[in-house]
Amino acid sequence: MVKGHVEYEPGSGPRHFVFNADGVLYTLNELKSTISAHRFPPLPEAPTLLHTTSTFASPPNPLGACLAAELLLSSSGPSPPYLYASNRNDPSPLGDPLSIFSLANPETPTLVGDVCSGVQHMRGVVVGGEGGGFVVLGGGVKMYEQEDARRALREVAALPGVEAPTGFLWL
Repeated sequence: MVKGHVEYEPGSGPRHFVFNADGVLYTLNELKSTISAHRFPPLPEAPTLLHTTSTFASPPNPLGACLAAELLLSSSGPSPPYLYASNRNDPSPLGDPLSIFSLANPETPTLVGDVCSGVQHMRGVVVGGEGGGFVVLGGGVKMYEQEDARRALREVAALPGVEAPTGFLWL
């Protein structure tokens, strides 16, 4: 049996991952608030680290309690896919940011924007709805509509009184 593994920076805390159609693995590293991109050659060769980037447009220094939380791939429609990375516990009064990364070059996720959510300790982020055109996030509940071919989000609904939701289901 051939076995392999993916190398990460010690202490980075790999948490969530997604694959894109180009065979690139994107991993959200919770403790370092970064995204790593790896290419997978045929076994027994080891995966190749392609790129690592911060999940914050302006990372707090030190990161302290700021943690990357969830990673989602939004890939419906004709435009290039995008990654959405949630960050928790940002000390800003504007709330936890949801960062948006272009995958126009699949090997190098590029931060193209972020949304200051107004929520604290963001959880349960999902992409869905008709055509996959909406993003819902918890910490309260907020719904955003994707705009500008998924590279921007516009808030369309909020329900602030909900405490600590961890998931959402599209019906």
